[in-house]
Amino acid sequence: MSSSFLQSTGSASAGAGFNIVFEHILMAIVDVSKKNSIFNSTFQRLEQTLRSMAPAIRKIDSYNRDFDRPEEIDGLKAILKKGAELVAKSAKIKRYDVVRKPMYSRKLLKLEDNLKRYNTTVLQLHQVADGKEILFEVKQLSNQVRQMSMGAAAAGYGYSGGSFGAVGGGFSAPMLKVVPVGLEIPLTELKKKVVNDGVPFLVLSAPGGCGKTTLATAFCHDPEVQGYKDNLIFITVSKAANLLTIGQNIFQRLRRRVPGFQSEEDAVNKIECLLKDMDGEPTLLVLDDVWSGSEVLLDRLKFKITNFQILVTSRDEFKAFGSTYKLQTLSDTDATDLFRQSAFPQERDSYEPDQEVMEKIVKSCKGFPLLISVVGKSLLRKPAVEWRKRAKECSKTASFLENSQVLDCLQKSVDALDDKQSIKECYMDLGLFPEDRRIPATALIDMWVELHGLDEDFAISNLYELSFRNLVDLRVIRSRKDASEDDDGFHNEDFVTQHDLLRDLAIIQSNTHSFQLRQRLFVEITGNSFPSWWTESTEKVFKAKLLAVTTDENFSSSWPDINAPEVEVLVLNFKTQNYGLPKFIARMQNLKVLIVTNHGLSPADLSEIYHLASLPNLKRIRL
Repeated sequence: MSSSFLQSTGSASAGAGFNIVFEHILMAIVDVSKKNSIFNSTFQRLEQTLRSMAPAIRKIDSYNRDFDRPEEIDGLKAILKKGAELVAKSAKIKRYDVVRKPMYSRKLLKLEDNLKRYNTTVLQLHQVADGKEILFEVKQLSNQVRQMSMGAAAAGYGYSGGSFGAVGGGFSAPMLKVVPVGLEIPLTELKKKVVNDGVPFLVLSAPGGCGKTTLATAFCHDPEVQGYKDNLIFITVSKAANLLTIGQNIFQRLRRRVPGFQSEEDAVNKIECLLKDMDGEPTLLVLDDVWSGSEVLLDRLKFKITNFQILVTSRDEFKAFGSTYKLQTLSDTDATDLFRQSAFPQERDSYEPDQEVMEKIVKSCKGFPLLISVVGKSLLRKPAVEWRKRAKECSKTASFLENSQVLDCLQKSVDALDDKQSIKECYMDLGLFPEDRRIPATALIDMWVELHGLDEDFAISNLYELSFRNLVDLRVIRSRKDASEDDDGFHNEDFVTQHDLLRDLAIIQSNTHSFQLRQRLFVEITGNSFPSWWTESTEKVFKAKLLAVTTDENFSSSWPDINAPEVEVLVLNFKTQNYGLPKFIARMQNLKVLIVTNHGLSPADLSEIYHLASLPNLKRIRL
């Protein structure tokens, strides 16, 4: 692809239909993939992604010419223009160019991610249009969804793990992270219960890793569910959730000023008044990942209000709350399809085992989508001996899969990182951050550079590798407009999320020694109740290099002392409006990275900062 092609692309975009530009770029990638073997597999995936977008592009291009709205997909046009330039430059990279080859490999992966994200947020929503008015409404909705993914971090709304915030609107469902496999029947049945039958309170129940959140997200984006419009509220509920924070989320999602709640009873009353003021408009509250033991919380939200419904996803059935829909694990056929997508992503050079070996591995996953995806990714590009080894290990798996056994299976995928110790260490560091929260990608890079002595490019590469293996979900929102074309790093809006089972596994991996000898210490404080091993061990020396302390809304910043002189990374997660840094920081002379994050819904005052003045090695602070 030459400069003349780029010039012809530019002139085409200025005049002829956008479909012509799209076809030009698609053909160019096909042509380059035949000539350049270095990035062959990436070019093939890009080609596959673009071909999957082609039908929607043709339809939208037709709409745009009919309605005189060529600007509607300027965002995609910009992505493709930069993509064309990137593909042209990548085609010139030589196999022996060890400096630029990994850099352009990451750039191409980022391009692929941008295209897939645009496809799932904008193009899919456009396709439900069959007339001018409907097209206009869907375009408005797609813009909101796209803005949610790009601006929620700055807005700081709500539970930032799965909900991806809300940007000034009620429609707050997250984007679909994957193309659902085997959920067609459950989605139809769920729509029948909620939309057609009007079930007021429904629990979508299944064990961890079964795809509850994926199904609930697909449900929220289904065209038949659009009757809720701006009154669809999606909130990811953490283990420590309470009615005050849920109430704040509901008011924010519905574009209402958040009142001050004096108590949980006051919060319940104000939520009920708000919903009654909706004048009977259909309103759906989706509470995702509700933990066992939340019966009282759910019961207090069961308002008898016309057209108000609640959909709960949980591992618990909460039989007293309402009807239950049990999500089953994938059938053998769907499980195999999902596994093949993960283990053989259209690459010609990937080893494919015989059917018997693959069936053993797939069956050992017991139809759990999370397991299938992670195991499949861990075997991608692995030689035959690795496949046979995994199949033998799988034959020992128990016939019934409890959560502990799910973790055992996931453990084998983490064990596949044993020959890449740096990446495994980075994975284990992820337990430092609270569940269901966005982790800024830049914070991880800072931490890994200082803690593990990695070059920044290697740290970035490790994060992409974890994402590629489905051990984290990396969301690169968008590079700043003023970023240079060779700027391959992350920005403040880019973030990582992690399934709670994978976080549990990272913590379990780190808890194999006594508290004093652990390299990583994860501490979750309820109120001011510190664990006994902390309060009773003021004279003992802890060997941890990483310390993470998570506190809740009732913490008073009264810190007991701890002697941990070797700590190099300190992560403090809090929710209170007034938060004081602990005095013991002053004695952490090896501290290199400090990450202090307010996970509450209100701005906070940070005090006792003077403790940082005596730390000679502190290089990076993130507040």
